[in-house]
Amino acid sequence: MSGLVIASVVALGGLGVIFAIGLALANAKLAVHRDPLTQEILELLPGANCGACGLAGCAAYAEALAAGKVPANLCAPGGAELSSQLADILGVEVEDQEGAFAIVHCNRSEAKQSVDYHGIKDCKAALLVRDRIYDCEYACLGLGTCARECPFDAIVMSPEGLPIIIEEKCTACGVCARVCPKDIISVEKSTSFVHIQCCSRDKGGVARKNCRRACIACGRCAKICPVDAIEIKEFLAIIDYEKCISCGKCVGECPTGAIGNYRQMRRRKASVA
Repeated sequence: MSGLVIASVVALGGLGVIFAIGLALANAKLAVHRDPLTQEILELLPGANCGACGLAGCAAYAEALAAGKVPANLCAPGGAELSSQLADILGVEVEDQEGAFAIVHCNRSEAKQSVDYHGIKDCKAALLVRDRIYDCEYACLGLGTCARECPFDAIVMSPEGLPIIIEEKCTACGVCARVCPKDIISVEKSTSFVHIQCCSRDKGGVARKNCRRACIACGRCAKICPVDAIEIKEFLAIIDYEKCISCGKCVGECPTGAIGNYRQMRRRKASVA
């Protein structure tokens, strides 16, 4: 019996050695080897894997940078400082990175809740059950998916259930815009201060009935704009940020308050602080 036990142990040990050698060979053959430049770049990147650079993540961006396929200023979380560091490593010139931050295009605090939702606190999950929670079908669902998905904790939810962007933390990575199933968040350059805070495509009367601060497509903002930066599309005012000079004339002209001036909001925030 003891001979059989010893033989079994030896056989199992031999199999273990064979498998170990096989795994070692497979690891050596299949392992992904990064060149030193790619590794150096990767160690500088923030590791958020937010996709703001347009690639799958930090590793993909590092490889593309090392290969000279993309510019060094695409990492929004890293900002200008990281862009400068990457440019030094690569020996290239880098253009100044224009600041940007996320904007919430919804005034849903003035809309009535049409159903009492008790499901999973996730906007995408809620849409599988209902197409809306508030009278306005275009309104923010208020379940905080954007806040939870933000890799930089740059979003908090207001008492009314609307996302509030903390500009000091926002890196313009765009994750919040991508996860929002209602498409009410966009990333705009920080020099643009005037924004339409509504996404309703309903006709004016319906939009106003659902939310007192909705855009009613009256066209007054477009008429007063001195640079023709606003047009009405599908019963909604749209700003062309390439033309907009943020003069703010449309803000005072809007009869429902659907247009916000972020410059004034920042000044009020600074005065309170």
